[in-house]
Amino acid sequence: YDGEITPAVILAGTAIDTDDTTAELGILENEAWVVMRKYGIELGIRGRLCYEDTNDNTYCPNNVYPTNKDGTFNFEAGAIPDVDHFCPIYYGPIDDDGGPEWCIDYSINVDYKEDDDDEEEALYRGRGRELGSMEEEEEPRVLADYVYQLSLDADPSCATNSSTWDPINAARDGESCLDAFYMGDNDTPSGEGIEVLCDDTDTYESNITESSVAQQTLNYVLLTDPLNEGGYTVISPDPVRETFNADTTPATYSMTLKVFCRDDDYECKRENAAGGGGGSSKST
Repeated sequence: YDGEITPAVILAGTAIDTDDTTAELGILENEAWVVMRKYGIELGIRGRLCYEDTNDNTYCPNNVYPTNKDGTFNFEAGAIPDVDHFCPIYYGPIDDDGGPEWCIDYSINVDYKEDDDDEEEALYRGRGRELGSMEEEEEPRVLADYVYQLSLDADPSCATNSSTWDPINAARDGESCLDAFYMGDNDTPSGEGIEVLCDDTDTYESNITESSVAQQTLNYVLLTDPLNEGGYTVISPDPVRETFNADTTPATYSMTLKVFCRDDDYECKRENAAGGGGGSSKST
């Protein structure tokens, strides 16, 4: 509940405000992740304080993770005020109150390897097979090999009413497009992920068919508009857009991230079952 992800936090790039002024986002620390690893897949998710009015650093994300070390995080209620900033993707609209003062970071690695695994052994173990049972080496899995489910709760009570969608493939299919992903593989250094814009269709497709790692950071404010600048529908139906209120207190919100075998990928399903999984999904 308070771990690190692999290969690193590869989020990087720049934020652009409405006046085309840019500011480097900086590198986020690799800590406080809720992590699940199984069958060669690693999922990570965490809460992060993305705005703090007592901090002069209002132009870049904060490395503040108020984890309880049990899979939960505590934040003060309240929306980010209308302040001068360079980071609408973290803080919300330039000319209006923003989203909550906290953000969600999540990470997907579909080619997870233990530090002491050699590449060949990890490949076979990750696919749910014994090393000696493979007749020929297969290529490592990439992001396009799976389907995903990210759920963000909008109900402040202990019940849930979530906006749920596939963040990887919905953007691929032109159904939703929130913001940039940062992609890479197990050799990508900290802060050096490739920035991939989900409305750049050709580049996006190329990267999810070659990359095994994707990371994204987002604020609930990104879910409040029916369309983004590229004209994509964000999420429909959208409980977050319809009911979420950053000022509600007390409030408890649940976030989950899951990975599934594709319906037509019988090999993936068979291998996971053979590996003792008893199913075809992984979640955190």
